[in-house]
Amino acid sequence: EQAIEKLTDLWIKEFRIAANREEKKLKLGLVSLGCPKNLVDSEVMLGIIDACQIEIVNDPAEAEIIIVNTCG
Repeated sequence: EQAIEKLTDLWIKEFRIAANREEKKLKLGLVSLGCPKNLVDSEVMLGIIDACQIEIVNDPAEAEIIIVNTCG
């Protein structure tokens, strides 16, 4: 649980830094592959990304960053 909190804090920090470098809103896409747990993890990530005021896009062609979430 502490590792997840540290990772979340790091994500928020890094995404805010990236978003602040851009004059426009950073666009991000997320692809979730695999088991239902991946869908839950992807929803958590999308919440973090949204909190960082990064635009979430459905079309990968519009994304500047694409995260692919898969089973290990």
